[in-house]
Amino acid sequence: MDDLLQRVRRCEALQQPEWGDPSRLRDVQAYLRGSPALIRAGDILALRATLAGSPAARRWWCSAATAPRTWTTT
Repeated sequence: MDDLLQRVRRCEALQQPEWGDPSRLRDVQAYLRGSPALIRAGDILALRATLAGSPAARRWWCSAATAPRTWTTT
């Protein structure tokens, strides 16, 4: 898991908006780095375990993984 996290952190963020004030952006990034995570790892593991035990969830994940990516939001 740590290896995956390191690989993700090395990826370039390709779809970024135009930031008007680079110094303000650095301030916000520093603030966010110092903030606690919004979701804890234990919560993710508990959700995975719950979904793994649910036949409906397994069917949804399987169909979502193979479905064409045509979803839209309005």
